[in-house]
Amino acid sequence: MMRAPGIALLLALAACGSTDRDRAELQVMVVGDAAAPNGIARRLGAELTQPTLVARDENGRVIAGLATSWRFVDAGRSLIMRLKPMEWRDGRPLVAKDVVSSFRRLAQRREPLLLGAGIAGAGKAAASAIGVLAPIARVVEVRLDRPSPHLLEWLATPELAVSRPTSTLAVWEGIGAADKRMYKRRDAEGEAGSQIKRIAISGRTDAASGVGDFLAGNTDVLIGDGLAGLGEARARAPVAALRIDPLFGFYGYCFNLRRPALADAGLRRALADAIDRPALLARYGIAAMTPMHNPMPDSVPALPAADGVAPSPPLPVKLTLLLPEGIEHRHFADAMAQTWAALGVTLAISVAPVAEFKRLLAKGDYDLALVETSLVVPDTIALLGSFRCAARLYCNPAADALLDRAATSDDSAPALAELAALYDRDPPAVILFRPIRWALVGRRVQGWVPNAAGLHPLDRLTLGSPS
Repeated sequence: MMRAPGIALLLALAACGSTDRDRAELQVMVVGDAAAPNGIARRLGAELTQPTLVARDENGRVIAGLATSWRFVDAGRSLIMRLKPMEWRDGRPLVAKDVVSSFRRLAQRREPLLLGAGIAGAGKAAASAIGVLAPIARVVEVRLDRPSPHLLEWLATPELAVSRPTSTLAVWEGIGAADKRMYKRRDAEGEAGSQIKRIAISGRTDAASGVGDFLAGNTDVLIGDGLAGLGEARARAPVAALRIDPLFGFYGYCFNLRRPALADAGLRRALADAIDRPALLARYGIAAMTPMHNPMPDSVPALPAADGVAPSPPLPVKLTLLLPEGIEHRHFADAMAQTWAALGVTLAISVAPVAEFKRLLAKGDYDLALVETSLVVPDTIALLGSFRCAARLYCNPAADALLDRAATSDDSAPALAELAALYDRDPPAVILFRPIRWALVGRRVQGWVPNAAGLHPLDRLTLGSPS
């Protein structure tokens, strides 16, 4: 009995500590490997620690970053940016020459996004040829090979961050293991209006345990990487907690054209044309999952259908579809098996853990395999790079030539329209719908806005009362 007051005091102190921690710390969990090089966890951390010339707000829109203002000149072939007055951590002021040096280092290591953004000199042997200049101390000029409608969005990606080998401009620093990392704000005051001083990012290998942690209050935000896990989140979590981003990209099944049966473009067309996509998606009931018929975004109109290879008639064919783990992927695959059975096609479904799935995909050990591809920048040419010959999923030299023409032309629309028609005649994949990303967001988290870029800068969120 004498110990009761002591226990009560300890509980009270623990509660106070928890309240203080909750007010300052945001707990984020991703479904999957938090240490994966191209995974969501790494990207969220990069957004915190790799400052860029421009940034993104909670709506996914471009806002000021290291640059406070900008304007395009020379008919869209040059971008002039004024830097904000700020210092590196070692006390040196940020100047335009720092930006030039940073981009030259990116060019030296052949950062592919420089080329995708259309920056002049990207891909050339000499890094000094990169079209980033410093006309005066706080003004940067970015020169382009051609007008680039998505340049600002590319400049907001962490891959094009401004850095120095010996110092940093970042407000946040990350500590701890890659699979469970804590990010701390260097500036104790932080950004105006923000209550978050620490952000913990960790991972769970499966959606069920992740959803369980969210429901138990062990995490503020749970983020799924694509479709997998959505069913678990819908079934167990409160409806108000579920958020879905309709991403720029595609979900479907790529063909292995090295398989004799699938070298027949007519069979591939028959498989793609047999699917009633609106009916398929209606069964799943997610409005953000809109149907797609080929990898080209709806904003690109195809040319009128030309005479091509007629769909092959029903015939007995046995194919195997390779999937990563996830009951949601299996749901759509089973529907494909039923649909294609009417064509005489027997579809076997092979499910592999994510690491094994990636290995088999790289090896080419499949007939069809899931492709779930998205970009934060709505750049059609970059998206369709998945089907260049060099990517080894699909190879049509005529398609590569059209992509090259689109990439080097001031007006990419004619070449992309031809490419859309080519994809209809010679499908690289069975495309089903626009991909999505889901998240469970706790009641106290404010500022999470679904957007097509799928971007939710964690340092722009705030924490309120959970009630």
